[in-house]
Amino acid sequence: MRAKQVGTVGAGLLACWVGMKLLDSPNPIATAAPSELRLDTVFHVIRQVETGGHPDPANAIGDQGRSLGPYQISRAYFQDAVDHDPSLYGLEYDGVRDQRMSEIIMLAYFERWVPTPWTFESLARTHNGGPRGRFKDSTLPYWRKCQEMIPRP
Repeated sequence: MRAKQVGTVGAGLLACWVGMKLLDSPNPIATAAPSELRLDTVFHVIRQVETGGHPDPANAIGDQGRSLGPYQISRAYFQDAVDHDPSLYGLEYDGVRDQRMSEIIMLAYFERWVPTPWTFESLARTHNGGPRGRFKDSTLPYWRKCQEMIPRP
């Protein structure tokens, strides 16, 4: 697995890359109080909704084996993200078991499918329902679960 061959140096580079993606993102989260909601909160809430009760989220398997890891990312989701961002070429699907790697994949997926300005709702519903998930009624229950998990000040 290439994702596991990244090693310590690669992990450091990935951390820098994620930091740059978060700082350079053209898609600020738009909410009633934009300064209070951050991508780390979005990631935390989605992770809790997807695998919050799992004793080992990295090894969580869902959707009858079609989704992996702490964010329950499917192979199609992963491939969409890699196709969108050529810097991700060479990563293997099994890498979605790693929380930070999953967040990188999610950012590329969001950049591809969610128009600006980003909202918590559009990110969560797209994560759950695919490229047009933000328009699907079937993602509304997922969004309600996310809303319940959003930390309150």
